[in-house]
Amino acid sequence: MKLNIGAGKNKITGFVSIDKADLKETDIRHDLDKYPYPITSNSVTEIYAENIVEHIENLPKFMEEIHRITKNQAKIIIIVPYYNYHGAYRDPTHKHFFTADSMEYYTEQSRLKYYSKARFKIKKIKLIPTMLGKIIPSPIRNYIGMIIGEIIKEIQFELETEK
Repeated sequence: MKLNIGAGKNKITGFVSIDKADLKETDIRHDLDKYPYPITSNSVTEIYAENIVEHIENLPKFMEEIHRITKNQAKIIIIVPYYNYHGAYRDPTHKHFFTADSMEYYTEQSRLKYYSKARFKIKKIKLIPTMLGKIIPSPIRNYIGMIIGEIIKEIQFELETEK
């Protein structure tokens, strides 16, 4: 199974959509802050979560639930607003802010791995620039984006479940 978490109206062909919104595009209606999700353990091969993780109340619990439902080596794409972009702060329903290092807590290499038992391998981190950010050469864009806002708008994490 491939799962689109917090899909809203964004139906992806081949993915099962889970969301608390009662929409025609929603396959599984469920509040993502309620655990466990109505999904069998070790049944998901791929997860896509775009602009939803920042809304989750308990991020470590969410990551543990993702770990529970995914198979070993499952592919997980998480897209979130970058902490130094106005979009991260303007939405009053955002609970978390993310940097390129935010997912390190869920790796075996983390010195702070005691926050969660969920383990993932970070396969790729892509910083998505704003229009302004696109004119800055990529080797220095990431560093400038940490200092000056409105350079990076989103982060795309590609993770792999480790069991």
